[in-house]
Order: sequence, then C-alpha cells, then structure tokens
Amino acid sequence: MLNNNKHVLCEKPLTLHLDDTQQLIELARKQGKYLMEGIWSRCFPAYKQLKEELAQQTIGEVRLLTCNYGFARRSVPNLTERDMGGGILFNVGCYAVQLANLVFGSEKPVSVKASALFNSTGADDTTAVILQYASGAMAQFMVSMSMKLDSTAKIVGTTGEMELPGTFIAPTELRVNQQTRLFPLPAADPRFKTNYTNSVGLAYQAEEARQCILSGQIENPWMTFEDSSRSAQLMERICKETGLKYD
Repeated sequence: MLNNNKHVLCEKPLTLHLDDTQQLIELARKQGKYLMEGIWSRCFPAYKQLKEELAQQTIGEVRLLTCNYGFARRSVPNLTERDMGGGILFNVGCYAVQLANLVFGSEKPVSVKASALFNSTGADDTTAVILQYASGAMAQFMVSMSMKLDSTAKIVGTTGEMELPGTFIAPTELRVNQQTRLFPLPAADPRFKTNYTNSVGLAYQAEEARQCILSGQIENPWMTFEDSSRSAQLMERICKETGLKYD
C-alpha cells in the first residue's frame, strides 16, 4: 500500500520482526505517507490522561506496572496458528508491551525474563514477562488464550498509584489516587453490533488517523514510529527468552 502511495493504518502487530518494522517506517518516510500501528488503546481519552498524569508525576516516581489479559481459547487461525502469525504475545501481549513503553518512556529494560507455554502449532498459548529497569522499577504481565485473567492495569509510584480498571486495552475510566475519572464511549448506532469489549472506541483511532492525514502528518503523536520500533525491539527480546520463532 505504501509503495502505491496509500496512507496506512495497520492492525497490530505492525510486523512479526523488528527489521520488517524498521523497513516499513523508512518506507513511509520515503513515500511521505501516513503509517500507524493499530494500537487503538493509545487514542482512548483515558490513555491521554494517563500520559499527562505521568508527565506531571502525580504518583511520584513509577516503581511498578502490573497488568494481565486472558480469555478462554478461541479457535481463530490467526490467533492459534503460528504459521499465520498466531500466538498470544503478538496478538494481545503487544498491548502490555506498549503500556510498559508508555509508562517508562525512553528507558529500556536492563533485564527481560519471560516464559511461555506453546500449543501444537508452535504458537505461544500463555506468556509471562518480568521487566526490570535501571531505576529499580519493574513491570510484570501475563497474557493467555487458555484462561480468563483480570484485565486491569495498575501503576504504582512513590507517592500514589493509578489504575485502568475493566480492561486496560480499551479503558473508559482512570483511577488516580482513589479518584475516578470517567471517559464515556462515543455514541453508536444500536443497529450495528460490536465484537469486542468497548470496540466502539475504535472511532478514536479512526479520527486520530483522519486528522493526521488531513494535516499532512505521516505519523501519529500518540503512537509514533519510535513507539512502534521500541515495541518491536522489546517483543524481539521476549521472543528470544521464550524461544518463540516466526520463519
């Protein structure tokens, strides 16, 4: 699409390999076309507020991030088949990875520990990750497609804490030091059914892409090229730890 001068909003993960992600970004720059990895979470108002609270150090220095996401197995080939890019890390774990990158900014983990359980196709069914940073902070998460897990994210700082309750992937509220801010979803036509929790929120991402394209921007300020590159780097490190490979 980029080679044919089309703007691209690409479903996550952008690619399965760091080198491919970097090549796509360079191609977008060369072509002068908009490219965004579809991490829709970043466009939710709750995420934008979260980023502002982090910048203001409302909870002090961040010491810990925890989040999980799990559901009963779905027989969907692009989720379960390794040869189709299946596996829980790339399909769901990418949301935890991007949140860690958002919370800790440009700081890269000095230690990445991960373990995974694999299905018969070689795709990871359940993956657990612990990240440690030079500052002494940590992040930990587990994602699974064979068990239901709490989908809340919590960020603990030296003077308080924040929480994305319900589902940290598509949140409609943010709790900061026990104070809750609500962010109602956009209005939707009830005649049209949605497939996933709070998926009406995809409208946020669509509008972000539209505004960037109209203003001539080739990357989104909430999910930049650097954001995608850093996520791909961390995903690659996790894969090396677990032994997950995509040919």
